[in-house]
Amino acid sequence: MALRNRIAITGVSGNVAQGIIKGLRQAPSPYYLVGLDYSETCAGYFLVDAWERMPPVRSLEYVPCMIEVLRRFEIDLLLLGIDSEISVISGRCGEIERETGCKVVISEQSLIVACTDKLETARLFEQLYLPFLKTLECPVSVDEVLSFVELPVIVKPRRGHGSKGLLMIDRPNDLRQCAELRDPSYCVQAYVEGREYTAGLLFDEQHGLRDYICFERRLVDGTTMDATVVDLPGVNRFIEDFGARFPGTGPVNLQFRLDADGIPRVFEINPRFSGTTGLRVACGFNGPLRIAEHFLKGRPIERAEVEPVRVYRIFSELVVPQERVDDE
Repeated sequence: MALRNRIAITGVSGNVAQGIIKGLRQAPSPYYLVGLDYSETCAGYFLVDAWERMPPVRSLEYVPCMIEVLRRFEIDLLLLGIDSEISVISGRCGEIERETGCKVVISEQSLIVACTDKLETARLFEQLYLPFLKTLECPVSVDEVLSFVELPVIVKPRRGHGSKGLLMIDRPNDLRQCAELRDPSYCVQAYVEGREYTAGLLFDEQHGLRDYICFERRLVDGTTMDATVVDLPGVNRFIEDFGARFPGTGPVNLQFRLDADGIPRVFEINPRFSGTTGLRVACGFNGPLRIAEHFLKGRPIERAEVEPVRVYRIFSELVVPQERVDDE
C-alpha cells in the first residue's frame, strides 16, 4: 500500500485536537494520523492510527522529542491542539521544519506573542486600528482603574486561558481589596454584557483570509455546549476588516461580545484551532481538512456553504480498546 500523507496532531486528550481529528477523518483519501499527548492513556489515542506520549510542554525535552517523533513517523504536517505549546513551537518552528521536513501550521512568532498576552493583544488591535476592550496594565491603582473604565471590570491573567484566574468585580470596595491589581502578570479589562460570539478564521500560506464562520455560543465551565451559526453584516465586516490587516497563518479564533452600538469587542484571540472545531465540522465548516489540503497539497481554501443551524455538544462517545498493531 502506498504511503498516505501523514499528519501529527498534538493534545489528543482534549476537545480541540479531537475536533481536528473529526475533520480530517472526512478526507476522501484517508490521512495517516499520529496523536501526540502527555497523557499515559486517553481516548484520543484510539481515534488515530498511531500515537506517542510526549514530555511536558515546558520541559527542555519537549522540542527534541517532537523532532524525533516527527522524523520517526515521517510526518508531513503538524497541527497544534494545545494552548501552552503555541509559544514554545513558534519560537523553534524553523528548526523543527529544517530537522524533520515537516510543515508546521502556525502564525509568525511576533503574532503569537501578541495573541497570547492579553495586554499585548490590546496593543496589537490599537496598532491595527480595530476596536478592542479597554485594557490596563497591572500594577495599577484603584483610582486609575475607575478613571479609565466603568465597573464592572474583569481582572485576568495576561497569559491565562479557559477563564482560569478570571475575576469579575462590580463594586469599588471589592476593587480596593483585589490583590491582583498589584500583580504584573494580571491586567484589567472592561466588561461588555451580552451574548458571547466566537469566530473561526482560516488563513492561507500567503496570510490571506480565505473563509470564516461565526457562532453565538453557550458556555458551561468554559466549554461550548451549543452554538448557533450567525450571519450578521456588522460582524462580517469586522471579521473581513480584521482579516485584511492581520497576517495570520492557518486557523485563528476570535472571541467577542457586541457593545451597545453593535460593535464587536474582542476580548481574546487564539492563533490556533478552537474548542468549537468539532462543532464547526458538524455544520459543514471543515477547517482542519481544508487547512491540511492547502498546506500539504497546495489546494486553495474554498468558501464553505454553511446553513444557520444550531449544533449541540453531547458527551456520549465511548471507546472500547481492542488489540491493535501500530504502524511500524
